[in-house]
Amino acid sequence: MQIENQSVTPSIGLGCVTFGREVDDLTAFGLMDHAYSKGIRFFDTASSYSAGGSEIIIGKWLKLNSSIAPDMTIATKISPPYSAGSIRASVKKSLNNLGVSSLDLVLFHDWDNSIKDPEVLETIDNLTREGSIKVSGCSNFTAAQLKYALLKQDSAGHSRFKYIQNLHNYAVSMVDDQLIKVCNRYNVKLIIYSPLGAGFLTGKHKKQVVLGSRFDLVPAHRQIYFNDSAGHRLDILLDTARMHQLKPEDLGMAWVMNQPSISIVLVGARNFQHIDQAFSSLNDRTCNALKVM
Repeated sequence: MQIENQSVTPSIGLGCVTFGREVDDLTAFGLMDHAYSKGIRFFDTASSYSAGGSEIIIGKWLKLNSSIAPDMTIATKISPPYSAGSIRASVKKSLNNLGVSSLDLVLFHDWDNSIKDPEVLETIDNLTREGSIKVSGCSNFTAAQLKYALLKQDSAGHSRFKYIQNLHNYAVSMVDDQLIKVCNRYNVKLIIYSPLGAGFLTGKHKKQVVLGSRFDLVPAHRQIYFNDSAGHRLDILLDTARMHQLKPEDLGMAWVMNQPSISIVLVGARNFQHIDQAFSSLNDRTCNALKVM
């Protein structure tokens, strides 16, 4: 695989899907404090994460840190099926959970055919004009789905999506050349999540699923990674890491951080080391190893 040189690496954001599930309030507060100290200013959550619990924890942290809260960008998501009523209800709930007067970034969590209802994109535009939402975007859309939404927004005179957030790592990806072309053409910034495949690329699940891990707590994730294609990619990563005396997680993270066209890489964390590792992964040793992958 040819590695392109890039002068600017993506920013690192904190993924908060585990807050209220694997991570309790106090642990989450510590993680957000540490993330902020490392220069992270982007937190990602969703109305569906822990039934709103993730948003509530972030909201508590923002209240405790009111002096720095304006420095932060908090992204959240609305779940399908979409309608004018469901969107307004979800936005209202997220505003209340986060304790803010305006949502920095709201993403459609997944593609759903209900987005074809003209009222759906119109409602997002109205909420933006009203000030309840600053910027909107989408998550888990293909290039064709993103382009469809953007063209509908343009034809109706609505504000466009500014961000798309998709799965992207060395083993499994929802980012392809077509998506990047659409993003570049319409000035949509690309956020990627699960850079280590929920721990899959560490190799720790190769023999069996580790108890208490994401794959243990959310078994549906297994079908995404436990297949021949992802397994083959994992073997390449593990062999290359072994050859260069690197940790697989450092090499996997470095691969993502060295990819062009990415604006933000979301890192999930249960401890400070997970955050620190994202910052230290891209170095001369990992870059040299990437050249042979």
